[in-house]
Amino acid sequence: MATEGPYIFKNTVTGKCMDLVGTGAGSVGDTLILYTCNATTADNQLWYLDTTPNGFTIRNAKSNLCIDLEGTGPVPNGTQPIQYYCRPGDGDNQMFYFDADNLLHNLKSDKCIDVVGPGTGGNGTALVMYNCNINDDHEWLPNYPFAPSSPYGSASSSPLATGFELVRP
Repeated sequence: MATEGPYIFKNTVTGKCMDLVGTGAGSVGDTLILYTCNATTADNQLWYLDTTPNGFTIRNAKSNLCIDLEGTGPVPNGTQPIQYYCRPGDGDNQMFYFDADNLLHNLKSDKCIDVVGPGTGGNGTALVMYNCNINDDHEWLPNYPFAPSSPYGSASSSPLATGFELVRP
């Protein structure tokens, strides 16, 4: 398993980032929200992608917990992603992938991470799983949050724009 990142996940419609409530590590079961991007280690918006041949898990840099969905199989629309102990592989529903339109899919349910309400998304808005739709706010771009002199890459580069190998057609 290889690790990529850390990244911030910025929603292309709202311009806000995937976040956990508060600025600390949070705990198991905490849900994901949308919030103004703060790409520093002071907040909890930095995420690692732990890759496998079938996709990747998304692991929070502060909590070291992964984005997870309830149970181990497909989930219905409206399910809130949470953070939970990382269990990469096909046995759980923590695996994700990007399609060619940068929609972030869950491998088991083939639903996308959605901002509640089409095109809205103020600070604190919940993130849920929903049927993927290019015309909604399902497009997320992982971006390096660090300065160009950082060993983590440049602030403006996205792995999707530089041949990131986690995109499925």
